[in-house]
Amino acid sequence: MVKVLLINPPIGTQLKGINAAGLSEPLGLLYIAAVLERRGIEVTVLDGAAEGITQEELGRRISEFNPKVIGIACMMTELCPDSIETVKTARQAIPEAKIVVGGHHASFVADKIIETSPGR
Repeated sequence: MVKVLLINPPIGTQLKGINAAGLSEPLGLLYIAAVLERRGIEVTVLDGAAEGITQEELGRRISEFNPKVIGIACMMTELCPDSIETVKTARQAIPEAKIVVGGHHASFVADKIIETSPGR
């Protein structure tokens, strides 16, 4: 069975220290998860911002779940560095996984994200 992990990245850059309660739920990731579950795909959503986890903890949890596909949110320009750092963490944790980055920011500056992401 294909396992998919959808990640709202931990906050570690420009908005560090922001109250996670002030952020909205990762509805886009939750919608995707609902569609995948209906198709019989095992999916987990990890909200690193709300949980306040580190990239190190994120790497451990990615390895434990061992997904074939990892989706990473990149919604706000200010949080793009966190998304790129999450790509690096995911690539180190599961080098063979397919990694997809999506969201508003990723849609508008896809070329820049591809240029700065590891293991393109």
